[in-house]
Amino acid sequence: MKNLGIHHVSSLVSDIHQSYDFYHNTLGLKLLIKTVNQDEKTMYHLFFSDTTGRGGTEFTLFQINTFKKILSEQTPLNELFLLCQMLTL
Repeated sequence: MKNLGIHHVSSLVSDIHQSYDFYHNTLGLKLLIKTVNQDEKTMYHLFFSDTTGRGGTEFTLFQINTFKKILSEQTPLNELFLLCQMLTL
C-alpha cells in the first residue's frame, strides 16, 4: 500500500478560546470547521488549515477541560516551529 502522507495532526488544549486566538490570529491559520467531538459532545473540535486549505495542512484542536491536571508539560518550541513550517510550505 502506498503512503499518501499525513491527513492531519491533532492537539489537546485546555483553553479552546486562547488556542483559537493563537493559531488563527497569531499564526494566521484558517478556521475550516468548528464542531464537537463525536464521542464527547461537550468537547470542542476545531479544524485549521493554511489560508488556501491545501490537503495535508490540516491541524485540529480538542478541548479537554481537565487537561492541565492530566499533563503539565508544554509543546517544545522546536516542535511548534516545525509544525508552523509544514503549514506554510
